[in-house]
Amino acid sequence: MLLAAALAGCATPGGPGPTPEVVRDLGSLAGTLLARGRPEAAAALLEPVARRDGDPTLSHLLGAALLRSGRPERALDWLDAALARAPDLAAAHHDRGRALDALGRSPEAWESYRRALALAPARAAAANDLGFSLLAAGRLEEAGRELERALALDPRLEEARGNLALAWLLRGRPERALAVLGAGRPPAAARSDLGALAELAGRRALARALYREALALDPSHTPASRNLARLEEELR
Repeated sequence: MLLAAALAGCATPGGPGPTPEVVRDLGSLAGTLLARGRPEAAAALLEPVARRDGDPTLSHLLGAALLRSGRPERALDWLDAALARAPDLAAAHHDRGRALDALGRSPEAWESYRRALALAPARAAAANDLGFSLLAAGRLEEAGRELERALALDPRLEEARGNLALAWLLRGRPERALAVLGAGRPPAAARSDLGALAELAGRRALARALYREALALDPSHTPASRNLARLEEELR
């Protein structure tokens, strides 16, 4: 109730801006909504106050909420507003890169990801997003370097592991891709996962061979058997 009353007051034209405590509590609540997969609710909560106050933290959170709710163009406006007030906010640069990628403006996105990494060199997710964006643009060697960096920063980042394996696969090095995926995984599962990546890359004949290898190692591996049956039906 206290937060609701404070928000009502600061959203009134001519009323006082939110106190640091309200900004903190509002940011915490919005972050919780985002973590629970409710970006629309977070955006609805944040927008009246962000419009009134212009706090960079709230502007960034609003941009992130709009991005996650599928509105990258509006998100970009708020992320730019946040960075105009706080140009060293690494997370906002990262989300700005994601918004630009969603809008098809990849070269600008790369600049934002790199700025985020310059400000926060340990931000593995930014290196992964940069690597994947480069990968989608066909810049395979650069992509591989960024994805190697992401995985070195956070070996548990499975998205980066899959993206790096895909980069090696697209470079014609399936053995390197398999080595990346095989770290800590059963051999059959690694080959099955690589087969799925090969399909994603349009290499269906290679995918079929990898699924068969997986089943030779483990005939009970359900994903490989299911994918192989589907693929062979499609290739008839």
